[in-house]
Amino acid sequence: MNQSFFSLKKYLENLFLEVLKSLGFNKDIKFSIDKSPVNEFHYGSNILLILRKNNIDDDFINKFVNKIRLCYFIEKVEQIKGFLNIRFSKDIFKFVLNDFITNGLWNSYKISNAKVLIEFVSANPTGPLNAVNGRAASFGLVLSNVLKYFGNYVFKEYYVNDVGEQIEKLIDSVIQRIREVNNLDFNIPEDGYKGEYLKDFAIYLSTKFNITKDNVIDFIQNRELIYKETIDYFVKLHINTLNKFGVIFDNFFKQSSIKPEDLLNLIKYLEKKGLIYEENNAILFKSTYFGDDKDRVLRKSVGKVEYTYFAYDIEYIRNKFSRNFNKLITILGPDHHGYVNRLKAATSALNYNPDTHEIIVLQIVNVVMKDKALKMSKRKGILVLLDELMENVSPDILRFFFLSRLKDSPLELDIEFMKKLTFDNPLYYIQYVYARINGILRNFYNTDEIDIFKEISNLMNILKYELIDNKELEIFIQAIELRDHIYSSLNDPYYLVLWGYNFAKAFHQFYNSNKILCEDELGKDKQNIRLVLILFFKSLLELWALLLNISLPKKM
Repeated sequence: MNQSFFSLKKYLENLFLEVLKSLGFNKDIKFSIDKSPVNEFHYGSNILLILRKNNIDDDFINKFVNKIRLCYFIEKVEQIKGFLNIRFSKDIFKFVLNDFITNGLWNSYKISNAKVLIEFVSANPTGPLNAVNGRAASFGLVLSNVLKYFGNYVFKEYYVNDVGEQIEKLIDSVIQRIREVNNLDFNIPEDGYKGEYLKDFAIYLSTKFNITKDNVIDFIQNRELIYKETIDYFVKLHINTLNKFGVIFDNFFKQSSIKPEDLLNLIKYLEKKGLIYEENNAILFKSTYFGDDKDRVLRKSVGKVEYTYFAYDIEYIRNKFSRNFNKLITILGPDHHGYVNRLKAATSALNYNPDTHEIIVLQIVNVVMKDKALKMSKRKGILVLLDELMENVSPDILRFFFLSRLKDSPLELDIEFMKKLTFDNPLYYIQYVYARINGILRNFYNTDEIDIFKEISNLMNILKYELIDNKELEIFIQAIELRDHIYSSLNDPYYLVLWGYNFAKAFHQFYNSNKILCEDELGKDKQNIRLVLILFFKSLLELWALLLNISLPKKM
């Protein structure tokens, strides 16, 4: 192991491949490495099963296992039910702490330098942001932080859908609400937006422009002005809500900035590639050529809006790549699974590698308040607003719970549960670890201002590693699994939440059965080992909280 060390799992993965290569096996194989279910071992792998599936005989496998036994940091290796089980030695303790202090590879790990544009939330400016938008905002923010951790340049963008049929229906609904608040007959369209929030907006417009029953007819004929005021109002509303939620975007890109001539040029470009045809006076894109389930309409023959949303989507993809981003991430909400193939098809049609455009679909959010599930629909006016959630629960807690399930799983937010200040609440459980650690260190150092790197470095010069016991080694290994979870968070930030909870559980168990400041009972050498542990844990928790954009209280 050297400066390129990232984590124990990555170390084992590279070690297995190097040993296989040294034995003359160069075939590309896929194997897994996970926590061992056998108590005395740290990790287990199915690599032996995979080798046997590749017709590798027992003689070769025994040579492979024996070579692993001889490797540094490995204390014990055993085959159990076909799985290779590994136990690390205490030497890993010294190595990882040296790596932590001297190489600075824990606060960041710069192994990539991609220029990434991540687009998320991108809610239509047709009403306030809701709980589903909150999940997207939390996911996008933390994924951005993790991408930066690995050295990427990350640009967070919000795509404002201010063009299209839904916007036209919104303006129709606003006009009817203006009539209502000025005591005229009104009739909100059946497929319009019926939420009471539009009535509040109509009152705001009436006040701003001094609208009365006498001049309201003239005002509602100025559709262009109403459109501009409506879009500006709801975009500013979204920005204010997101800022309060702790999610700051680098850019708000308006769909309306894509002009009809841009879309015409796009269609000409696709036409030259033989990817366009006409049917029933509509223009279609041959997206089935790239694996989509059907061809997609780009320009319609009927309706108020000539070009479809998808036409704008393709041009938006082209725009993003034209700004010299070499990796795009698009985060979509529930019921958007059908968009994955069409957006991939669009990326391919523009001559970009579809693998450079990652499309993530998040699942639905259900909000429960006092055992009653609340539904969400902007059209019908039934909303669980993100602002209302923040009135009940702090943004930190909300962001944590928005990430508490895998992205592919529906999420239930229980308002009363999130507010609990007990160990039942996983965030409280984790924060209590940090408060406990700070309390111990405060008692020992008589201050909260501690130079962790300096203190660990000083203690390591006098540390007696042979005194490290199994319980201390186990919790140390549990802690350094953070790096594997950071890596997994490139796929889903949920893994950061998972590490936090698992580590908190391990720490509380260790704390309850092992005194940290134990010089009087066990001697100064044992106390030094445990001081190093909690100083290291403090730093890891601070990194964890930084990635999640969550505060950790020093006292509770």
